[in-house]
Amino acid sequence: MSPTEIPLLTVKDFAFSYPQRLADMKWRIEIPNLELHRNHIYSLFGSNMSGKSTLLRILAGLENVRTVDRSCKFFLGGSLIDSSPVKKIDSFRSLPVRDLMLLAHSDQMFPSLTVWENVAVVGNRMLYGGASEARHRLLGFLEKCGLKEHKVSPSTFLQDLSSGAQAFIRLARSYCCNSKILLIDEVTGQLDDSNASIFFNVLNEVLPLDAAVVLVSHHQRDHQIASDLAQSRCSGYTKLIINESETNGERLSCVQLG
Repeated sequence: MSPTEIPLLTVKDFAFSYPQRLADMKWRIEIPNLELHRNHIYSLFGSNMSGKSTLLRILAGLENVRTVDRSCKFFLGGSLIDSSPVKKIDSFRSLPVRDLMLLAHSDQMFPSLTVWENVAVVGNRMLYGGASEARHRLLGFLEKCGLKEHKVSPSTFLQDLSSGAQAFIRLARSYCCNSKILLIDEVTGQLDDSNASIFFNVLNEVLPLDAAVVLVSHHQRDHQIASDLAQSRCSGYTKLIINESETNGERLSCVQLG
């Protein structure tokens, strides 16, 4: 197997349930094998409360490790991340790399801080090339997405931007970190059709060619744009299913709700 064929991220024997629901087992995510490959876009489908956002938060290391099955293993670029039950998710948090970025509609944004400060809040070790290079990338990003034309600069306060414009600042965080795995959770939900197209066009421009994207959205429009984007980039495109509501795609799990 050549290095380009090794998945960016592999999760094996994965099972998750929130602590307060472990006893009745009425809500549980089970994934025997999940691979995120380079130059690939994944649309994650599922009904409300099926676990889409939870899965992305787990991959980003934001859920309590004690609720993850002990046999679960995580591989980054083919290398096993600490597989001990207590440390495996914490290893994601402590990795000295900028491989993975979660962009969520629930991201903590700081209205009283500037655009640059909202990007730099991820920490200097995550910024690609350090603060100076990341600020330079931010300037280019603002021009690519058209915000510069509206007098938006790194020193603009976030509270002076619309919710739609703030969706682009979330994407700027990933661009300034040069993330290779991008998890997008309902970020485009508040955008109209025109701005959603602009968002994905900018994503296409700033996304590394070898990156993997996982998209969660309740708008079929966004998944169609993502599919078209994959085709234009000559990328792979896969539908991932996290419940029984879809039949045309790769099934991740069987989730019980009750």
